[in-house]
Amino acid sequence: IAALHDIHKSLAVTLQFIGRFTRVSKKVGDATVVMNISDPKVGNELEILYAEDADWNKLIRQKSESTIQKEIDFHEFINNFSGELSEHISLWNLRPSFSTLIYETKCENWFPKKFVEIIPEKYKYWYAVNDKEKILVVVISREENVNWGKYKDIKNHSFDLCVAHWSDKYKALFLQCSDYDVINCNKLSKIICGNTTKIKNGEKVFNIFSDMERPLARNLGVSPSRKNISYTMHFGTDITTGLSKIDKAESELNNIFCWGYQGGERVSIGCSAKKGKVWSIGGGPITIWKDWCYKMADKIFDSTIEENKIIQDFLRPRELQGRHRSIPLLVQWSENILKADENKITISLGENEYKLYDINLEIINYSKDGPVFFKIFSGKQESIYKIQYNRIGCIYSVVKGEEVRIRKYSGDPVPLVDYVENDPIIVMYVDGSFSHNNSHISIPQPNTFFDKNKLNVETWADTNIQIESLGKENKTNSVQYKVSEIFKDDYEIIFNDDASGEAADIIAMRQESNDSFKLHLIHCKFSSDKKPGARIADFYTLCGQAQKCIRWKHNGIGYLVNHMKRRELSWQEDNKTRFLKGNMDVLNKLRKFSRFATNFIFEVTIVQPGLSKQKVSDDIIQLLGSTEDYLIKTSDATFNVICSD
Repeated sequence: IAALHDIHKSLAVTLQFIGRFTRVSKKVGDATVVMNISDPKVGNELEILYAEDADWNKLIRQKSESTIQKEIDFHEFINNFSGELSEHISLWNLRPSFSTLIYETKCENWFPKKFVEIIPEKYKYWYAVNDKEKILVVVISREENVNWGKYKDIKNHSFDLCVAHWSDKYKALFLQCSDYDVINCNKLSKIICGNTTKIKNGEKVFNIFSDMERPLARNLGVSPSRKNISYTMHFGTDITTGLSKIDKAESELNNIFCWGYQGGERVSIGCSAKKGKVWSIGGGPITIWKDWCYKMADKIFDSTIEENKIIQDFLRPRELQGRHRSIPLLVQWSENILKADENKITISLGENEYKLYDINLEIINYSKDGPVFFKIFSGKQESIYKIQYNRIGCIYSVVKGEEVRIRKYSGDPVPLVDYVENDPIIVMYVDGSFSHNNSHISIPQPNTFFDKNKLNVETWADTNIQIESLGKENKTNSVQYKVSEIFKDDYEIIFNDDASGEAADIIAMRQESNDSFKLHLIHCKFSSDKKPGARIADFYTLCGQAQKCIRWKHNGIGYLVNHMKRRELSWQEDNKTRFLKGNMDVLNKLRKFSRFATNFIFEVTIVQPGLSKQKVSDDIIQLLGSTEDYLIKTSDATFNVICSD
């Protein structure tokens, strides 16, 4: 820390963070470093400095700018606030949600303290203003009668947060309220920014979806042209009806909430054209909220975007009247399960219980018609289910094995056939589309196939291409062993994750640079024949695994590392290890470093020695192209294929 700034300034700033705090000190050369660890976030960000095997001199040089400077900047940001609010609550801990109204202004300056003119006399309030950053924070205290009886001494007490920021860059006022009905936002905007201030609403707010990949609306509000109906909401497959009405100019889009991908990250954003409100799931410190507002403004104020074409790319769910005529590529749990703590989900196959990280789902019939068959398995135990489609819906039933039950957290076990009614399993197809229960979503096909020249050829002289797994025996003639040797010198961690519930067959990690972290997930499959050829059946499972694995990026490195630790501990019980290179200390070091990294590099590789580059067929190239397109759009991943000559 002292290497970045004068040690006295750094320690002074650290101490000024603290109301009530815990001190931790450690000797670094001749200096003693003191840290505040009472704030969980501060503790997490500085945790790397306490790694047992840390190179302190190197870490201080590398991390001082990215860690301490952030804290110094935020400290100065908070210190620039004036007003009585800080006497009542800590400005450090404010976490406004990601939502805002945007007002266009023509003023050369703003007058934030005039907000008092619209606060009802019956409300109490406290405020703080940062003149340098042009930010106003107001906390409003309300006391109202309960609505369930008439009592003199029983009141409802509530507190609401309002944050306003005037941006000279955009000539815009951003206004966020925990409850937008507490004050008259339009009046507030005019009082502090002038009577010419007006809400930025209408079609322009839909610009926030302009760079979204695979956008899927979760709800949609439209105002039909018929005057006897003022507003209708659409959900599920009915969203397609609403979008079609907009396409035909029969209705006007009013509000929409959507899931999709931006910059390789999973996002959930929404907006209302009439109110001019935009929002996203999540929240953060005021500085982060301000950055989020600017990201929204960059699109909303972009005059080059054609608003009327934005919804053309929205995915449109349709109700299946029977089986979708494409080969099912993979089956996976719902997003609700995949985002949950793996230790908190229990899957029962009959009397045997397994955690989520010990369970796999896999398609077992790659055909275009008939029921979809899939298995749920762990080790040698498996249960086979089928999904039959008809005009009424779809029906799940057990074909072989024990009934599967799902228990989330401390709830009761629920049979799979009942659970999927409200939280359905996802089936993805070779054509890129996917379905959940009897709702099907088509995906525009990519314009290009996979580039044959990008197929990477390896020699397999000492490898039995029909043996896939290393196993606990560390089989040196297996495909996985060969692959681990190929990448061994390039990564700090090489981890054998092969088995039910895997993230990948091989997990590779490294620190790419001072501010970059790389995660590489490698999926291997044995050849179905002794000689390389062009058998598309060898790629269905592989491409399915590649598409499934994006969740390990979206859930975060901490989630993946916890998964790896659980897998390693189970092997250590047999005096075995899954680490082919590195160990738990190196893994912990990389996990901690990943928190600081500003650049996350994600790579996915599939390995099939049963493919001959010279003989590769068009259907394989098309499948690889569809997989690459999916990975790029949903996770910004680099996609590689390793095969034979």
